[in-house]
Amino acid sequence: YEGSKIDYFQTPAVKFSEAQARTIAEALMRQLHPEKAKQVTFKNTRRELGPWAEQGEPLPRAYSFSYARLINGIPYPDNGFYIVVDSTTGEVSSYALKWWDTEFPAAEGIIGKDRANTAFLAKTPLKLEYSKVYSRWGRTQKENEYRLVYRPDGRTDLLVDARTGKVTDQQGNAVPDQGPKTFTDIAGHPAEQDILLLANAGIVGGNEGRFRPNERITNAELLTMLAVAHSDSHRHPMFEVKEGAPWYESFLDRAVAMGIIESKDQVKPNASTTRLEATRFLVNAKGFGPLAKKAALFRLEVADAGSVPATDRGYVASAVGLGMLTLDKGKFRPGDTLTRGEAAQILVRSLKG
Repeated sequence: YEGSKIDYFQTPAVKFSEAQARTIAEALMRQLHPEKAKQVTFKNTRRELGPWAEQGEPLPRAYSFSYARLINGIPYPDNGFYIVVDSTTGEVSSYALKWWDTEFPAAEGIIGKDRANTAFLAKTPLKLEYSKVYSRWGRTQKENEYRLVYRPDGRTDLLVDARTGKVTDQQGNAVPDQGPKTFTDIAGHPAEQDILLLANAGIVGGNEGRFRPNERITNAELLTMLAVAHSDSHRHPMFEVKEGAPWYESFLDRAVAMGIIESKDQVKPNASTTRLEATRFLVNAKGFGPLAKKAALFRLEVADAGSVPATDRGYVASAVGLGMLTLDKGKFRPGDTLTRGEAAQILVRSLKG
């Protein structure tokens, strides 16, 4: 059930700790679904934060608890409980259960973790590189901080079949051995490394070996990139392409299912994407859309704030604050269109943030 009474315009008066809230959530779970409550494992906690405009670490308005269904002692993350507890009142403001009536294969004859790790890393080895450390909640940092990290050098959407040990894509297709992807028209381009990162992760592609980094990106192209980058094939499966439909049709369907756009009717697929449109897509893809729509919570500190529609100020403030989009001499320039290279840079910053 849903019954949230959270006031987004007030700093929350936290009276219940995360541990106390979790006790409340699990008590209700056992009360309403006692048998299913025995067949889950705790997955994670997410804190609903805000208002972002304030300084310091935001206080949690609510705690969201996720529990994954166990089958043969193995988690199935797409089934289970999702419970939200108000940090001020201790009330359960949201309670959801997903439990499919289907058969699952027995956990017999499967390979060990060591063999699976070896198979996966053979396709996507770890690469040592420098990475910028972004501040929590998108706060401005006094000094930039960088660390040495190991990051997968290639696709990150791969799976290892637990019976055969073969590496597959999200649809179960075998992944052939191949060298790293590259393009003939990106050498020396400012977005070269970001384009290669996305290409080898299976997020972007090109035609005839060309990426066309200086061409304007269309809404369909950017939404496709976002849908692929943020998708979970179990939660947001690829929709079947109807005969004669445009190439992007199923990706727009996926973008709607993921909440990146509200409907396909709200975008012109073949139109060039403006910075303002990109901001909406990016923030929604990160899951921050509901909060960004509450524009009164945000301070938009850009020189051309008057050019940003009042309803979009939360989106722009979020995107700038989180480092997704940068300013040009203090201006956001909402009406400027993006190139494919710029879109690649923005997407990588978004994924790293």
